[in-house]
Amino acid sequence: MHREILYLFIVYFICSIPFNTLLTLWTTGINLSQVGTKNAGIANAFRHAPLWVGCLCVLVEIIKVIGTIWIGALIINPHRIYLYMILLVNIIANLFPVFLKFKGSKARTVSGWGLLYLSPFLAVFIFGWWALSFYILKNSRKAVNRTLPIVPIAIYFGERSWVITALSLVVTLLFYLLNSPERDDFSKLGAGVRQ
Repeated sequence: MHREILYLFIVYFICSIPFNTLLTLWTTGINLSQVGTKNAGIANAFRHAPLWVGCLCVLVEIIKVIGTIWIGALIINPHRIYLYMILLVNIIANLFPVFLKFKGSKARTVSGWGLLYLSPFLAVFIFGWWALSFYILKNSRKAVNRTLPIVPIAIYFGERSWVITALSLVVTLLFYLLNSPERDDFSKLGAGVRQ
């Protein structure tokens, strides 16, 4: 039990490292926390950095989330509930990174790829629901708000675990509370000019 808790703390600190901000700063000299929506996330990186930097940021996020889940399953505890806890810690570390004074990204990339790794069918279903909502509403923030209530229901029917469903409720609540118009990178993508 001590190993599992220690590993969750290690995951938090590793995933709190703002790779998107650092990669963008190193390659363009632009600090993501000072431009656009001030998110340290992928969409803001794509908005202010060359395409290859945005793609590199996506790759690093994928490696970070899948790597920590994979290592956790391999050497710590392969139980599904624990793996979802690792994903939750990844998401919390992206939303509230200690190295950025707890002002991070929106954690969409991490949550999507982590769920895709743990449960591909659920990830595709939830993304499909969001994409359909976005197509109908033409607004990413409203599409997220229409998708969030579906997430715990889909997770329950996909995983058949109340504990995993409770973890998804925590994530859903965090996403809902942090889904403000000021931080909506997708609606602002057209306003930015890529360098």
